[in-house]
Amino acid sequence: MLIRRLSLKAVKRNGKLYTCEEWIEEYYENRRSKDHNSIFNGRKVFDEDKGELSVSMVARELGVGRSHIEYYLGTGRLKSFRKGKYHVILRSELERFISEEMEENLDIAQNA
Repeated sequence: MLIRRLSLKAVKRNGKLYTCEEWIEEYYENRRSKDHNSIFNGRKVFDEDKGELSVSMVARELGVGRSHIEYYLGTGRLKSFRKGKYHVILRSELERFISEEMEENLDIAQNA
């Protein structure tokens, strides 16, 4: 699909498309990240200078999958606000969430 969209270089030989590792690495280096390039109402959605993070940024920082973060958002344990279709999580909210989760995990470990 990436080749058909002309996002990934390839050559056609005997009716089959072929690519190489160099071109795949080049694609990964040059692809646009939604975290850093998303636009809503003409402005960037996630401004890290203001402490605005995406779901995938938070998941990467905590070392968990996106589904874990979406679960925390759905249950209200982690707060966010919306910019269009995107969930925006503030750095201060993430720090609060981490401190509460750490306290809860310590309480569970001490009571076990």
